[in-house]
Amino acid sequence: MERGIVDQAPTLIKLDVDGIEHRILDGARKTLSGPTCRSVLVEVNEEFAALSATVSEVLSGCGFVLQSKQCSPLSGDGVFSHIYNQLWTKQ
Repeated sequence: MERGIVDQAPTLIKLDVDGIEHRILDGARKTLSGPTCRSVLVEVNEEFAALSATVSEVLSGCGFVLQSKQCSPLSGDGVFSHIYNQLWTKQ
């Protein structure tokens, strides 16, 4: 919006970028804090504690509350068992 690329703030953000979610969310604080953005769906690997904590800190700081988190039933007990789709919403 500031650069003229997007003319409206999003109401929903879906983020699945494998390892840099925390950086993208940190850079989007202004958009996330605005009244228009109401939901964020983000894939988080909870094995990476610092990344997971930053995602939580940024979203909570922007007024979001974690509504649910689900692991894919296909992940089983394997390498993907710590990856969750988290749904964050504003009240």
